[in-house]
Amino acid sequence: MKFKANIIVASLDLYFKGLSLRKICDHLKQQYGVKVTHPTILSWIRKYVKTVKSYTDKLKINPSNFNADETGMPFRKHTYWVWDIIDRKSRFLVALRLTRFRTTSRNNIFKESLKFVKGQPKIVFTDGYMGYKKMVKKNYPDAIHERGKGIQDNGKLNMIEKFHDTLKERTKVMRGFKSVKTGQTILDGWKIYYNFVRPNIHLYDKTPAEVAGLVKLKENKWLDLIQRSSKVKQ
Repeated sequence: MKFKANIIVASLDLYFKGLSLRKICDHLKQQYGVKVTHPTILSWIRKYVKTVKSYTDKLKINPSNFNADETGMPFRKHTYWVWDIIDRKSRFLVALRLTRFRTTSRNNIFKESLKFVKGQPKIVFTDGYMGYKKMVKKNYPDAIHERGKGIQDNGKLNMIEKFHDTLKERTKVMRGFKSVKTGQTILDGWKIYYNFVRPNIHLYDKTPAEVAGLVKLKENKWLDLIQRSSKVKQ
């Protein structure tokens, strides 16, 4: 590729930190004297998210207790649904999925999460949405399923609700997903950023991946992830 690695890595980091594609173009021009089009940056995001995902998806955590939830996000005059599961001890984002509709017939976030864990969580906390009951029982039969009861939850879902706020800080600068496939690619990248790159103040500025004992990356985390992914691929 004709652009240096530091330009590509900086673009990835800025995007998942919350800058729009056009603002990244302006930043690269002002700070590095490099002219890049926003479609080029988007192509980097698609390429390297796919590359790094092939590596990070192979890393499995030992689960503690889970929070699972869903939230609606409006894009292009329609509400998409984001489903997610977080490990309460490490705050590791176990699974993150985007769907067009709020149904469980084609979506099972717990089935998705099985690929990223070793064993069963002790307790799974969800809200009162009935669709979770069957999903938890089928995929984590040994776990205790605690469903939310409004003000009686005693803050059990606060962690994942705060996560939704953090996620929406990123998605609010987007013009809208052109398709579920495009949106899922962006969320896959953000999952990598959240788990492996972004320091978490609740974890004393460690990443969830570090607390989960998965990997300790170098200072330039995106570059380290890309290099590790390339070695595994070879």
